[in-house]
Amino acid sequence: MKGNGQRPNTPMGGQPRPQQFGQRPAPRPITPIHPGLRPHIQGTWPNAQAGAVRPPWGAVAAARPQLPNLNPVWKQKQEEEMTKRAQADAVSSVRKVIHKMRVVKVEDFEECMAELESVLFAQLEKMGSMAEMVQQEAEKELVDAQARINAIVNKKQISERAAAEAEEKKKTQQETADKLLKDATTAVEAAESSIDDCTKQSDALREEIAKTEGENLDSAKLTTDAQELLSGIDHLVATATNSLSVQWKEIDLPKASLTQLQKEFQSLKKRLASCKENLSSIQSAVVEVKDLLVRKASACKRRSKQKAEFERFIEGGSSLLTLLGLKQLAEEVFGFQIADDKADQIFRKFRGDQDGVPFEAFHKVKAKVAIEKSCLAAREALRLEAEKRAAIEAKKSEFKEIVADVEKVVAEAEEAAKESDQSARSLTGRNAAKASAAATRVSLERAEALAETCKTAVEAAADQVLSVSSLEEEVDDERRADEEEVAAYRARLLAGLKERVERVKAILDNSGLLIGSAKVRLKRKECAESETLRAILHQALASHMDKSNLDLEALHTAIKGEHEQLSSDAFLAFIKQLPLETPITDDAGVKAFFRNVSGGKEEMTLEDLTTELLCCYMVSRPTMLGEDKALDSRSLRRLDEGQLLTALTVPCKDASGVTRMKARLLKSGMEGWVCVLGNKGSAFLDAFPKYMSCVRATPITRQADPSSEALRQLQKDELIEVLETPQEESNAVRVRITALGDGLTGWVALSNSKEDKDFLEPC
Repeated sequence: MKGNGQRPNTPMGGQPRPQQFGQRPAPRPITPIHPGLRPHIQGTWPNAQAGAVRPPWGAVAAARPQLPNLNPVWKQKQEEEMTKRAQADAVSSVRKVIHKMRVVKVEDFEECMAELESVLFAQLEKMGSMAEMVQQEAEKELVDAQARINAIVNKKQISERAAAEAEEKKKTQQETADKLLKDATTAVEAAESSIDDCTKQSDALREEIAKTEGENLDSAKLTTDAQELLSGIDHLVATATNSLSVQWKEIDLPKASLTQLQKEFQSLKKRLASCKENLSSIQSAVVEVKDLLVRKASACKRRSKQKAEFERFIEGGSSLLTLLGLKQLAEEVFGFQIADDKADQIFRKFRGDQDGVPFEAFHKVKAKVAIEKSCLAAREALRLEAEKRAAIEAKKSEFKEIVADVEKVVAEAEEAAKESDQSARSLTGRNAAKASAAATRVSLERAEALAETCKTAVEAAADQVLSVSSLEEEVDDERRADEEEVAAYRARLLAGLKERVERVKAILDNSGLLIGSAKVRLKRKECAESETLRAILHQALASHMDKSNLDLEALHTAIKGEHEQLSSDAFLAFIKQLPLETPITDDAGVKAFFRNVSGGKEEMTLEDLTTELLCCYMVSRPTMLGEDKALDSRSLRRLDEGQLLTALTVPCKDASGVTRMKARLLKSGMEGWVCVLGNKGSAFLDAFPKYMSCVRATPITRQADPSSEALRQLQKDELIEVLETPQEESNAVRVRITALGDGLTGWVALSNSKEDKDFLEPC
């Protein structure tokens, strides 16, 4: 630890010194004291022994002044060191002045230069060997300082000249600004003075027009005077506006002066804006004066015209309009014969206590007669409108009666569409999926019948709407002339009928889609049920052969019975008498199986029965191919899922309950015995299906060879019927099929061996 007076037990290398527990560390060796110093420290450290410990530094310092007496060489070195120190002091004093020269100001340059010369002269001999180097430094610094001082002086002179030029420019700009302000002030004052004069002249002109009668007005002169009022003031206002348009960026004045000048210009602009407002008021007043002149002149002309017209309908020498004159006015001026009661009413209203209507009330009489004519025209228009409305409503009713039969047909079509849609929708959903093929076919036939009825009804409705539309087109020209409302009514009714027909068509189309989808599902369901029935019949016939120990020929004879040939009825009767766990009730399905086996003939031959029962099988679960019928016989090879075999015997149960048969592998031709059903019912082989579905598009070829002509592409979800046992062609298993959609017959591949993808799968 630091500060406790003990040395750490760790040397410079970092490794601790080895020591035993409880021992103090060994002391560090101390360098012996120089023999010349030993006598001088004997009295300072009484307990010290010669060569035993290192003396304190204070003792060495006390002994240092006596060292020169001990060593002459050391004295010479000390003198050399003092000489160098004196040279260094001299160099330092000179360099201090040199440093001052580096930062000297212009006014102190001469004094600093004299100081440098004096210190160089005084310290030149003291600097010794460094004198020449320091003198060169001083000369270089003096030259640099002189150049710097000259640059400062030149810069100062340039700055003074620039200040003088700026002052001159400022004076010029100030004079220009003062002139602009003076001109702008003069222009604004001139505009204000002109505005005041113009206002007075405008008021005087208005008073003159108001006092002067219409007959004595000189409109042309007054208009010219009003126009001249504005011509001079417009020029003055424009001049003032131009004088206030100043480019402030071009005026170089101090900020305070420029701000003051802008404030004064702003004040002038406000005064000019006031002048413009007054000018606008004067212009409005001049326009009012012109309008007043026009109105007065127009009123004068109108009065003169009314006076002349009034004199036309009064009797000679009279100044009043009589009742006869009023009727004549209505007939000649307004072009109609006024009723006597209306004429008498107007005449009595405006004649007052006089015998006739005076000229002052003549314009009111004319207005009243004009109103009476308008009322008469309005009454006539209302009568005509009522007659037109009645005719329109009659035509609407007539057309509605025509459309009523069409609406009835459309309603029948809608009802049929509703029933068809309900029937088609019943073919979808969970209940339809659970129904048998026979029940589904009954529902499908009913839905098709309803759809056909709906189609007939829709076609009839469309024909009716089309006939009514053509009837409307026959009166199209007349409608455009004067029956637009009737035409719009007809168009609205027809549009509604057409929209209803289109909705029915949409429902029918949707029903068609549902029925089409149901047909596909029905066909798939029939195929699945047919496959199920086929498996049951195979198992039933094989079980009967096994129990009765019959071969195929004996089975054929047993089914045929007493008949000469095996017919469908005999086959059905034989199946009915077999002891099955679940009796077969689908007689139509059994007969369909008979037709498929016999190839559509009335008789099933022994060859047909043999081909059906010794059919192709597909491995559904991995199993072994044995050498013999016994279950524990030697295994020939393993059979994987999907491999195909051809039956050589009918499957039969052994003593352990396992159903086995002899078969031949389709690809290799190897023969052996294979397990068909386990003793617990687990299926290892399934008969190759009669009906299959396409899961991936593949071509249909004319021959079994894949390179033969392609007839078309078998699309996904298409159903096919297998016609023959699969064959191996070009390392691929191919089968002859008939497409149930269009009846096309050809060959397709079961799978793609390279990509390990199936093209067909059981329904």
